[in-house]
Amino acid sequence: MRNCCLRFGLAIAVAMSATIVSAEVVKNVRARSMDDANADMSDVLAVVGVKVGEELTQENLSRDVKSLLDSSRYSAASAEVVKVDGGVDVVYVVRRRLRYQEPLAITGAKELSERKINKVSALQNGDYVDEPIVAKAAQAIKAEYQKKSSTFTVPLFLFLPQRVFRKL
Repeated sequence: MRNCCLRFGLAIAVAMSATIVSAEVVKNVRARSMDDANADMSDVLAVVGVKVGEELTQENLSRDVKSLLDSSRYSAASAEVVKVDGGVDVVYVVRRRLRYQEPLAITGAKELSERKINKVSALQNGDYVDEPIVAKAAQAIKAEYQKKSSTFTVPLFLFLPQRVFRKL
């Protein structure tokens, strides 16, 4: 009985995945940014493999989203499929990572030099950064402070002003 239920569940899952993206002809491929409406999206379209006139498959969409995320230029990527007359439109939605530009601006940093702080953060000029990457750098700086001073009581604030980042 259990084996029968598993097979039935697998058959339903396969049928549902086939209905999510059945072999439709791609009519248009676009890209949209989650954070900047006027951003140039040509770099996204250069990475993806789905082209106008081809049949769309779930494997192609999955491969393209994985390629976008593996490029490290985007912190989030997804694909939307919109049914239109005679096929589908594919819209890739991405959230860009910003590029880091030295130096970090830190308040409360009295025991470590700016050079040491930049070294401990492990951020290099031109690195792609987003909130989790900056939080990891802040944790590393805090740990270095705690290692250097046993009386670490002053809160450390890491400021990343807009001028620290530049978009590609």
